Amino acid sequence: MTSIYIFVSAFKDSDGFGKIIFLLLFSLSFLSWFILIFKARQFGKLEKEMQNFLVNFEKKEHPILEKSILETLTSNPMFSLYKHFKKCTIDLLERNRQLDRVEENFLTRSDVEMLENYLDQKVLQNSKDLDKNLFILSTSISLAPFLGILGTVWGLLVSLTGLGKGVSALSNQVVMGGLSTALATTVIGLLIAIPALIGYNYLKSKAKEMTLSMGSFCALLVHEIEMGYRRD
Repeated sequence: MTSIYIFVSAFKDSDGFGKIIFLLLFSLSFLSWFILIFKARQFGKLEKEMQNFLVNFEKKEHPILEKSILETLTSNPMFSLYKHFKKCTIDLLERNRQLDRVEENFLTRSDVEMLENYLDQKVLQNSKDLDKNLFILSTSISLAPFLGILGTVWGLLVSLTGLGKGVSALSNQVVMGGLSTALATTVIGLLIAIPALIGYNYLKSKAKEMTLSMGSFCALLVHEIEMGYRRD
C-alpha cells in the first residue's frame, strides 16, 4: 500500500504534462499485463488440449484417414491440421481414381509434396495466430523505459525551473513535484518493461515449442499417408 501511495502522491504533485506521462504509463501497464495474462492462459489451455489430442490420436488403431477424434478435443491447432490434411488427401485420392479410372487409392510423389507444402502453410498460419498481439509486449519493453526517461527529464526540468524562481513555498512545492515525477516515472517504466520482457520471452518460447510440435505432427501425418498410399 505504501508503494501505491507513493505513486499516487507523485501523480497528484506532477504538472499537466507530467500527469499525461503517468496516464500513458498506467495505460501501457494495464494493456501489457492484460495481454500477458490472456496469452499465458491461452497458451496453457492450448498446450493441454494439444497433449490430450495427441494421446487420443495415437490411441486409435484405425487407418490414418479413418480416425475418430472426440469433439471435446477439437478446439486446438492440431485438430485443424488433421481436418484439413484429411480433406485434402481424400480429394487427391478421389482425383487420382477418376483420372486413372481405377479402384485403387494411391498418391504420387507430387501429391505427397503438395500435402507437405499445404501442411507447412497451415503450420505457418497457426504460428502467426500464436504470435498474435505479442507485439504489444515487445512494444512495452521498448516504450515503457523511454516514457520513464521522458518523465525523468521533464521532472528535472520542472525542478530546475522551480529552483530558478528563488526560495519560496511555491517554488519548493514545484521542485518536489518535479523530483517525484522524475523518480516515479522511471520506476514505473522499469516495472512495466521487466515483467513484459520476461513474459514475452516465455510466451515466444512456448509458441516455438507448440509450432515445433505441430511440425512434428505434420511429419507424422505425411509419413503415415506416404507409407499407406504412395505409388511412384
